[in-house]
Amino acid sequence: MIEGLSLRKANLDDTRLVYNWRFSSRAILNSWSQTIPEYAEHESYFLKNIGCYSIIMLNDKSVGFVRDMDGDISIVVDMFYRGRGIGSEVLKLYSGIATIRYGNLNSFYCFLKSGWKPVGWVMKK
Repeated sequence: MIEGLSLRKANLDDTRLVYNWRFSSRAILNSWSQTIPEYAEHESYFLKNIGCYSIIMLNDKSVGFVRDMDGDISIVVDMFYRGRGIGSEVLKLYSGIATIRYGNLNSFYCFLKSGWKPVGWVMKK
């Protein structure tokens, strides 16, 4: 485990932070939904689902989030903290299903590194 790495439950103060991470230019390119909602729409969604979110902490700094919606796992790590193994360490704590957008090799390898296994192809039209 990476020294100082932990998770905490998301709270109302995280609404803007999660919005900024989730809809950053790089994260949106790798997301299934590439539409950026108005902040008020995100806020409503986040508050409704706040119990599904955990904030990734490195020492005392928030560096990303994990969303676990009934075993459907997604993760975003702040762009300044990517490439340090944070995502793969955190994903070792989870199990479920992760649907990774075609071409998102960083995410694919992050899940593989943490012990997740590909189970086939997802088709979308």
